[in-house]
Amino acid sequence: MNLQNLIKLSVLASISALGWLAFSTAETQATGSASASPRSLYMANCASCHGADGKSNTPKGRETDADDISGGGISAAKITRIVKNGKGDMPAFGKRLTAAQVKQITTYVRTL
Repeated sequence: MNLQNLIKLSVLASISALGWLAFSTAETQATGSASASPRSLYMANCASCHGADGKSNTPKGRETDADDISGGGISAAKITRIVKNGKGDMPAFGKRLTAAQVKQITTYVRTL
């Protein structure tokens, strides 16, 4: 392999590594970790308003009048729709989270 090809290969490897790092960082920012559990997804994205127990008894939850989501009375379809599209002061997470992550959060919320 000549020097020119070696340089091209190095540049390509560097660009690929940077692309992976950017994706990994974005994933970690949205979920708290690259392979987050349903609970950690909820804690990273929902608990600041809804609280660890879903009762929305947090400063931000009281400020925004966030819904109490504990007790399992909300259908999975409604939770999924709200997580994806947002509601009131709650932002939409449909572009920040994958469909699988939204499903994990939905399943977790129903256990609160």
